[in-house]
Formats: sequence, C-alpha cells, structure tokens
Amino acid sequence: MDAHLLTKIIHMTAVAAALMVFVLRASTLFIGVQGEQPNPAGRKVLVALQHLSFT
Repeated sequence: MDAHLLTKIIHMTAVAAALMVFVLRASTLFIGVQGEQPNPAGRKVLVALQHLSFT
C-alpha cells in the first residue's frame, strides 16, 4: 500500500507541474510580447520545465 501511495504522489506531482507549466507557458503569448512574437526568454524556461515534468 505504501508503494502505491508513493507512486500516486509522484504521479500527481508531475501532472500538477505539467498543468501549471502549461498555463504559464500559454501566458507568455500575452505577457512580454515583442512585436508579433511571444516572449522568447520566458518561453525557453517554461518549455524546459514542461519537458522535465514529463521525463
């Protein structure tokens, strides 16, 4: 039972991080826009966090 609980905690933490990063990444389309392009600096960090949460 403890192993199952630990697995579920790890899974839910990864899912929560992925959802949070997904929303924050979408916000770079509106915050810090340069011309018609999204904010490049913020987007790199958020894409890296999103990939980290899926690995």
